[in-house]
Amino acid sequence: MKRVQKSILALIILGGLVAFGIWHSNNSSQSLNSAAIKKASMHTQSPTPKTPAPTEQPKNIETKQVSQTESVPFQTVTEEDATLAKGLTAVATKGVNGIKTLVYRVTYTDGQETARDKISETITTQPVTQVIKIGNLPPGTPNPAGPAGASGVCMDGTLSFALHKLGACSHHGGIRLWY
Repeated sequence: MKRVQKSILALIILGGLVAFGIWHSNNSSQSLNSAAIKKASMHTQSPTPKTPAPTEQPKNIETKQVSQTESVPFQTVTEEDATLAKGLTAVATKGVNGIKTLVYRVTYTDGQETARDKISETITTQPVTQVIKIGNLPPGTPNPAGPAGASGVCMDGTLSFALHKLGACSHHGGIRLWY
């Protein structure tokens, strides 16, 4: 025990000398050689308590596959029709929007979306192209048959396929032309 106390005292004195600039490495009149200093320091070192490294709370990371649908707009084309009077238009095929399905890989960190990558895009329902007929029959030219089975043209340009004139085009502003 006395040996440890002497070593501690020597280290304290040595530390004081170094602190005041008195101790020099080329001083040959040292009372303790460097081996003794190392030995003394090994006996006097108290273990430093290790503080645990600050740990970050583990984040809750979750990945899901998410599907989403979007509308695909229909195209509109116009065609000339020799059976319609010039200036009249008729919707031959009504356009319908299609549907496409998008699949994403979505990453959530602690419940918040942090990344979104598109995996696939598929058109699940094809859009139907709207076809509008534009009349180019010169005015005054009789058209006894009318366009492909139509019995008349309504005021809004749609074709009527009614068997009787009474009530035909009632939701389209009335009859413009009856065949």
